[in-house]
Amino acid sequence: MDNRKVFIIGRPRTATASMMKALKILGLKTVKEFDRDTKNIAEDVIDASKKVSAFGSSLTYTLEDIRKIEAEYTDAVFILTEREADVWYSSFIRNHSAESTESDPRTEELEYKNKGNWVNQYYKDYNEKVKAHFKGREWKLFNVVYGGQNDNWGNVCSFLKKPIPNKPRPHENMSRK
Repeated sequence: MDNRKVFIIGRPRTATASMMKALKILGLKTVKEFDRDTKNIAEDVIDASKKVSAFGSSLTYTLEDIRKIEAEYTDAVFILTEREADVWYSSFIRNHSAESTESDPRTEELEYKNKGNWVNQYYKDYNEKVKAHFKGREWKLFNVVYGGQNDNWGNVCSFLKKPIPNKPRPHENMSRK
């Protein structure tokens, strides 16, 4: 991997923390913690990314945010982390069950936590829009399904042009199905 920036653009609860830990093992300088209350996601991510090679946080990106990041970092690559929608929704609800929209404004999805079908569709739509955005430019997007066939060092390292480390692939914040 050269000096290209790497951005993890999966939704919260899609193994973004695991991917960040993996990138750190691969030698990328990373930043994970970020002010989730930001109103200007793209601008704040661009600013925070100036001193690191990889950025990932549980932010609710829009396609417009991704376009702005791409415009600033034209050589950047993106990692879309996913989980099976029903498994993701269960994890999302468990993680946020004690929180309310008033106490945790970091994601608009919280407003809809009791509207399972709508939230699942929102999640699926985002993932499909991201994939469509990168269609024809697949070299810029690595789509990894947490626990799926491509969730391994070989595929991650091939995408990033890094040697496979002699360490297990990290899996942080694992939750029940």
